[in-house]
Amino acid sequence: TYYSRTSGPWNAPNSWSTESHTGPAASNIPNAPTGEDAVIGNNHIITVESTQDITNLAQLTVDNSGTLTVSASGTLILDNFTITGGGSFELQSSGTLNIGALDGITPEGTNEGNIQTESRSYSSSANYIYAGSSSQVTGAGLPQQVNNLRINTNSSVTATSNLQVNSTLTLQSGTLRIPSGQELIANNKSIQNGNLEFERILDGMPGWRMVSSPIDATYGNFLSGVLTQGYDGATYDASVAPNDSLQPNVLYFEDTVDGTDNQKWRSPASASSSVPAGLGYNLYLFGDVNNDDRYNNPMPDTLRVTGQEHSGSVNLYTTQADSGWHLVGNPYVATIDWDDASSWTKTNTDQTIYVWEPDVKSYKIWNGTTGSLASGLIKPFQAFWVKANNNNPQLTVSEDAKTFGGTFVGKFASDGNPEVE
Repeated sequence: TYYSRTSGPWNAPNSWSTESHTGPAASNIPNAPTGEDAVIGNNHIITVESTQDITNLAQLTVDNSGTLTVSASGTLILDNFTITGGGSFELQSSGTLNIGALDGITPEGTNEGNIQTESRSYSSSANYIYAGSSSQVTGAGLPQQVNNLRINTNSSVTATSNLQVNSTLTLQSGTLRIPSGQELIANNKSIQNGNLEFERILDGMPGWRMVSSPIDATYGNFLSGVLTQGYDGATYDASVAPNDSLQPNVLYFEDTVDGTDNQKWRSPASASSSVPAGLGYNLYLFGDVNNDDRYNNPMPDTLRVTGQEHSGSVNLYTTQADSGWHLVGNPYVATIDWDDASSWTKTNTDQTIYVWEPDVKSYKIWNGTTGSLASGLIKPFQAFWVKANNNNPQLTVSEDAKTFGGTFVGKFASDGNPEVE
C-alpha cells in the first residue's frame, strides 16, 4: 500500500497507509473523493502507466524518498491542486502531463504552480497539455525542449523560458504568450482556434529602432503598443487634421523605387494593411518630450503582436529587387543564424549585415567571420541592412535557420549597457 489519507479514521474507506510498508512500485493512483489528500510515502515509487485522472484530489504529497513517475505510456491529469513534498516527480520520455490548474510548473524552490516536489525531472521527449480555464505558466522548471505541446484553454499560457517543440505545437484554443526575451521554435503547428502573442520591450533612449514583425499581422496589430503617426489609422491619424502635418515615424525602404536612397523611404498605407513577411522598418520612439503633451509616454515601449508565425521559407527581397541596399528583418519568433549557410539562399548578396545601435549612434556589423553583431545571430523583431551586389538578387531564409541566442540591438538596461538575453 502506498497512500495515506490526511483525514478520517485509520480503517475508513479510501484510507491508505505508508508508515511501515515497502515493496515494488505501484502503477495506479486511486482518485480519492473530492477534497481528500493522498501521500506517496518514504521509499515508495508510484509509476503511472496509463491515464490517471486525479483531479478530485485536493493535494498529493510525495514524502522524502518517495517517487511519482509518469512512464512512456502514462498520462497524469492534474487540476486545481498541488503535488508537493520532499520526494521526486519524474516525467519520462513519451509520457504526458495534462495541466488544468491555475498555475503550471514553476522552478524548484518556489511555492507556486501545481508541481512543487523537491526534485523534478522532465524528459525533453515528453508531451505537455495546458487545458485550464484560467491563465497558466509553463514555468522555468520545464525543459527547453518538449515533444508535443497542446494549448487548450479559455485564457493564456505564458512561456517563461525559451521553448522548442520537436514534434507538434497544437493551438487548439487560447493564447500561447512569449514574453520579451523568450523565443519559440515550433516548425510543425496544428492551428485550430489558438494564437501566439509575442512581445519585445524597447528600452533605452528615444530614437530610431530597426524592427520587423515575427507574426503575420496588420500594422495596427504589430504597432499597437507604440505611438505612431504619419499614415491612416495611426495613433495620430494622418487622415484627421492637424495630424496630417506630422511626419511618419514608421518607415520602410522601397527598393524598387527609382531615385536616390533618400527618396525610397515610404510609410505604411494604413493601419489595416498587412505587414509583409521579412520586411524591415525604422521605427522612431518619442518617449516623454518636454513641453509637448502629444508625446508624454516615458520609455520603455513594448511591441506586442498577436496571430500566427510566418511559416516556411521567406523571401526577404521583393521580386523586383535590384542591386543596392535592402532593409529586411527576421520573420520568425526565434533567432535566425546568418552563418547557417544551408538554411539561406544568398544570390548576388554581400555577406555583411548591419544593425543600428541608437544609444551609441553607430552600426553593429557581422561579415560571417568577425564583427560586433553577436556572431550573426539575429533576434526576433530585429531588422537589418544588407546589400545586393548585382541585378536579380535573392535572399531567402528557411525555418532551419532558427536557433536560440543573440542579443536584440536597441534594448538597454538601466545602467546604459546592452542587455544579454
